[in-house]
Amino acid sequence: MRIVRILGTLEPGGAQLSALRLSAALRCHGMATTLLAGDATAPGLELAARYGLPADAYRVRDRQMLPSLQWTPSPGFARWLAPRLARADLVHAHMLGAWWAAARALPPDVPLVASEHNQMYWPGRDHTPQARAAARRVDLFFAHGPASRAWAARIGLDDGRLREGRSALEGLSAEPLPGLPSPRLSFTGRFRADKAPEVLVAALALLAAPPPAYLIGDGPTRQQVIALVSACGLDRLVRLPGWSAPLATSARAFTPPALDLADAEEPRGPRVGELRLPLDGSGVRASQSQASPGADHQVR
Repeated sequence: MRIVRILGTLEPGGAQLSALRLSAALRCHGMATTLLAGDATAPGLELAARYGLPADAYRVRDRQMLPSLQWTPSPGFARWLAPRLARADLVHAHMLGAWWAAARALPPDVPLVASEHNQMYWPGRDHTPQARAAARRVDLFFAHGPASRAWAARIGLDDGRLREGRSALEGLSAEPLPGLPSPRLSFTGRFRADKAPEVLVAALALLAAPPPAYLIGDGPTRQQVIALVSACGLDRLVRLPGWSAPLATSARAFTPPALDLADAEEPRGPRVGELRLPLDGSGVRASQSQASPGADHQVR
């Protein structure tokens, strides 16, 4: 079987890792996967190649791309996809920009599987009408999280085509790396405006005695985050180890008994804790969820 997997955005991140792990596992069952992307960064392309999946991308840039093809319908992207989908037996497209374009480009006899892992908050303008039209071409839809499931139902997919999305995870048996401070806080996610790691840094600066923190990941806003850490005087407390294969396998090596901040709405393993940060920075509430005693912090 020839599978084509289309990602709206290819960069180091949890959803992308899940897609790469799934594609690599299917290879053992005789299912070859071609990986395509709307937007891609050089680190994202390198990550895919490490899994034996050299990717072809519509746009490759190292800075954040707006409007992102993760969220935005693009006729140009659909035209680019059409010849690359001609020999596919099955197409999986992740995030609206990918499955909207696939719905326009795909031959009518080829099944289209779509998926979403975020709340649809539209950083640009609302494309719900375009999504509703494209949804008529979707054969199955996997929703990762209650918000994306509710949105999919509203655009007409809750008619037997809607499924619960599950991620391909690794490293859930990992143990903490030796020598880490305790308690500590960890953020695992992409450094992008929609993930807002800088809000966490600003919140830490409000604490009278902030705990050590590990911001695990990478992305186009990395330099801004580093500058903010320095401006807040947190250089000794906030570590940015970057993205590497061992960390990608198990960011949990940094977590217990920490507070774990994963990308909102993204699939993940058992939570260690969650920190809810108001966007205005007026207060921080950290609540335990399977965390160790004493891991609850609150500041007003």
